[in-house]
Amino acid sequence: MSNAERMNAVNDSERTAPAIAPPQKWVNAGPDEGALHALLDRIVEHVPREQIDVLWIFPTRVAGGVESTVIVIARFDEDAERRTVATAHFRVTRDRRGRATVALQMQEHGSAPIGATQRVVDGVLRRLGDEVGREAPRRVEIGGTASAWWELYADVGGEVPEGALAGADDADENGAQGAERGTDDADEKGAHGEEPQTDDADEKGAHGEEPQMGDAAENGAQGEDPETGEPAPVP
Repeated sequence: MSNAERMNAVNDSERTAPAIAPPQKWVNAGPDEGALHALLDRIVEHVPREQIDVLWIFPTRVAGGVESTVIVIARFDEDAERRTVATAHFRVTRDRRGRATVALQMQEHGSAPIGATQRVVDGVLRRLGDEVGREAPRRVEIGGTASAWWELYADVGGEVPEGALAGADDADENGAQGAERGTDDADEKGAHGEEPQTDDADEKGAHGEEPQMGDAAENGAQGEDPETGEPAPVP
């Protein structure tokens, strides 16, 4: 399969990528540290969940007794219009009872504007070559939300903590409302924040000097020099 064909397969992944089935259950091995949901747990130890925008999950390949899984991560950047691309490459080996030993290699590949993120991912895939195999990845949009993360986690066989999805919905809603409130507050301040100062200035301009002008005029009328306060000479 040529690089061009692989790139086309990646771009069509939403239509062609098969569902990723949970890995085989091992007998008497306890929790499977090599299962995909356990690998996702390791990712958030390096990249906070709320920073993850998109994941490309490649099917696990087995060669020479090693299970190789590659996950490409697009994370939010300090610049809201850019994304940072990284890869998590897992290599899992098992003993005779199926207990997993996991090796993880995390690598950052740079950042790019949102519209160019796919090109960066394509370049990463070219460098990985056979490590990702010929099958198209599963593309999952997380968008930094807890609800999307837990939905993926459950879909690949993970046990979602009780109340996590309900709590995730509340957290996502509060985050959205908080951002909206911040925008509304900023707009309101921009529209109204200077009005009291303007009104005060106008009022001072209209009325603040009147007592001085009135005093001066009154003093002049009463026979005093407005500047010195001395009695004005009688004509």
